[in-house]
Amino acid sequence: MRQKVLKNNIKKTIYFSSSIILSTLFFVIYLITKNECLYVQDDIKSFKKAKYAHIDKVNSLRRNKNLLTQEIEKIALEKYKFTIPSPEPITISMDGK
Repeated sequence: MRQKVLKNNIKKTIYFSSSIILSTLFFVIYLITKNECLYVQDDIKSFKKAKYAHIDKVNSLRRNKNLLTQEIEKIALEKYKFTIPSPEPITISMDGK
């Protein structure tokens, strides 16, 4: 009788220990995965901010380029009487004659 109780207690102890170990392992893996996901989301947000900052910088440089080009054209017109023709579309006539 005593051996049967001892075997039963050992089985219950092993079952309890394994359930505690497995549940702890599950929660540790869950927390690691959750933290990694949050870390990746923060990286994505920072990359998007950097992307928009670079886009803004490119747009600003394009504006500066256009302003400088207009300024050069203005100086060329005043000093050297250099005229810049406005672009016109090319018209092609396709006559059968």
